[in-house]
Amino acid sequence: MPRYEYKCSSCDLLHLFHHGMNDPPPLCPSCGDNTLIKSVSSFNTKPKKETANKVGEVTEDFIKSARRELGKQKEEMKENR
Repeated sequence: MPRYEYKCSSCDLLHLFHHGMNDPPPLCPSCGDNTLIKSVSSFNTKPKKETANKVGEVTEDFIKSARRELGKQKEEMKENR
C-alpha cells in the first residue's frame, strides 16, 4: 500500500498513513477533525548525496570506531582495578 503524509489544518500536526490510492483521507488521529491535507512526502523530496560512501568504507569506519571505544573501555577497566 502507498504511504501518504497528511498535515492537519486544525492541530497543525503531520501524520503518516498507509492506504489505497482511491481511499478518502482519514480523520486526524490527534484531534479527530476531517481537516487533513495531503502534504509532499519528505521521503520523496530528500536530495541524493552526490558522493555516497561505499558499503565497505562505512563498515571500515564503524570497525575503527568500535576498536577505539573498546580500547577506551579497557583502559578505564585497568584504572578501576
